[in-house]
Amino acid sequence: MKTEPTNQLTDTKALERFADEFMAEQQTTDLAVPGAAIVVVKGDKVLLEKGYGYADKERQIAVDPGKTVFRIGSVTKTFTAAAVMQLVEKGKIDLHTDINKYLEEGIRIRNPFDQPVTMHHLLTHTTGFDVTIETMDDYHNDLTKFVSLSDYVKQRMPDVVRKPGESYMYDNFAFVLQGYIIERVTGVPFHQYMKQNLFQPLDMMNTDLLLTDEVLGHLAKAYMDGQALDPYAITPTESPDGGMNATAGDISKFMIAQLQDGVYQNRRIWSEESIRQMQHYHVAIHPRVEDATYGYEGSFEPEHNNGQKVITKGGDLIGFSSYMWLIPEQKVGVFITYNNSSDLRSAWFNAFMDRYFPSTDPSAEPVPLNTPQEQLRRLEGEYSDARIRVALTTITAVGDGELLVESLMGKQKVIQIGPLLFEDENGKLLAFKENDDGSITYFKYMNPVSYSQKITTPMYEDVPATSGYAPYIRHLQLIGVLKGNDEKFEPTRAMTRAEATAMIIRILGVQLSQEPVKFEDTAGNWAAAQIQTAVQLGIVKGKSDSAFGPEDPVTRQEAALMIARGFKEQIANYPAELRPDDIGLSGPTDEWALAEVKTMVALGLHGPEVAPSEAGTVDYHSRRELTREEAAALFSTTVNRLILQIQ
Repeated sequence: MKTEPTNQLTDTKALERFADEFMAEQQTTDLAVPGAAIVVVKGDKVLLEKGYGYADKERQIAVDPGKTVFRIGSVTKTFTAAAVMQLVEKGKIDLHTDINKYLEEGIRIRNPFDQPVTMHHLLTHTTGFDVTIETMDDYHNDLTKFVSLSDYVKQRMPDVVRKPGESYMYDNFAFVLQGYIIERVTGVPFHQYMKQNLFQPLDMMNTDLLLTDEVLGHLAKAYMDGQALDPYAITPTESPDGGMNATAGDISKFMIAQLQDGVYQNRRIWSEESIRQMQHYHVAIHPRVEDATYGYEGSFEPEHNNGQKVITKGGDLIGFSSYMWLIPEQKVGVFITYNNSSDLRSAWFNAFMDRYFPSTDPSAEPVPLNTPQEQLRRLEGEYSDARIRVALTTITAVGDGELLVESLMGKQKVIQIGPLLFEDENGKLLAFKENDDGSITYFKYMNPVSYSQKITTPMYEDVPATSGYAPYIRHLQLIGVLKGNDEKFEPTRAMTRAEATAMIIRILGVQLSQEPVKFEDTAGNWAAAQIQTAVQLGIVKGKSDSAFGPEDPVTRQEAALMIARGFKEQIANYPAELRPDDIGLSGPTDEWALAEVKTMVALGLHGPEVAPSEAGTVDYHSRRELTREEAAALFSTTVNRLILQIQ
């Protein structure tokens, strides 16, 4: 049952007071922002358009919602999807055709499945693409550098690793690809198409995908940890997934058109059918846990939807955050943007929805189910987040209608409130996806941007459960760091330099280099791209100017040096009380690796083969060849302590 608003939005003075009081209250909390702009629309009218705080604190320039430009990050995706739907109307794009049709010669989707990747999959984050990781190199201060969509797509095209349409994983690259396809089918640059077909018809005169002089003259300063940041460029330059620069006032015009069946100021921008498709949830793991429309997603805080159908889009860039949501059946749209990275937007969403659309449905209180524990066993298992592979979750049935969820966030009991639907004590929902044969492959919980996938790979047959290294080996197996023979691990075999290098690159998740190999003996090697990537990152060096020795055993001190180089930023951020200089080593270590070996000991990056003596010294066995089981311990503890920060 839908609820009706109890505090009428048409009382604009009351709405403004509510927003003023909310912003004033939040400025005394850790959600405080330097400056923000809020707009609220209903039907074809703007009910609130107001700025708060400063676009530039140092110069005391106040936020003007009609003039101050913010970088709205992934809210751009909604506009990209809207452009795609225009081209669907014109017959230039088919939602359900293999997108290889639209790609230039030399660019193809690497897809091992029978199901092709379609525009529908791109729009709904269900491509099955492997995750693409943006690096700090994608953010730079050269505002004149231009990286085209074509070049970016050629360099970054990911593999399809899950069946298209099977699972949801928030996918920046999918929207870059949409922008590229828009260029391909229209023959004009993406930013030009957007300006001519969306921004100008909507009178969005202060919006652009490029950092023009006009944009820079009105751009709010970005702030991080209270410090102002210099303007920066992103890659690709006209990013369809996150590159828009816009005022809050301009966004209000887009929301009005979306809420008026595609019409703005008597100008039709989209057909009614396009609007229906954009506002319909095409993907949902459960009716109460919605994933994606064409251009929008489920809310960050669905428990505050309060019975309303809500479609949302959040966006982040360094020093900026934004959030747009529509309640189509109420013809209401809200947008907030600000110039730091606090979670003010979630607090504003919760406060606004609870004030103007409170839940009055008595059936909203869940009724627990008591499904027998034995029937819940099929939900048990180890799951890996599709977007953050190192984020593992173990689910165990602990009673009738009860599951225990163990993850990075600790242990949480959830109670069944419906078929395949559970709720924790804070009202957060967990939902499972059931296959046609009744098996379970995915669940979604606490992470609005990705499903987690059940891992069914058995443990290696040559690793005894009683081995002190078994937990480390299993951990790396679960997060996809270990590759090769699925049955045998060969735990006592010496690890090669190629294997160690490849594992570090997999853990870092960086884009593989496409440069020619530096070392002659890596040409044709299975890990050639990983080795070249590590060379370019300064993680590894050759044994000579022309030889790397990929199949040579790696020593323990060499591996320590690789870890120290590959994770130097994480090590630098480790607590100061852990002082490697205080470590007393016994046994020989070469001078060139002494500091790195001490760091490994200080941070506990090793397995049971390293233990302090009665005298308090530690033998790291530095010059010994690193066995594969010892490597598993080294890399598993690296993931936990340096990436996940589990002490």
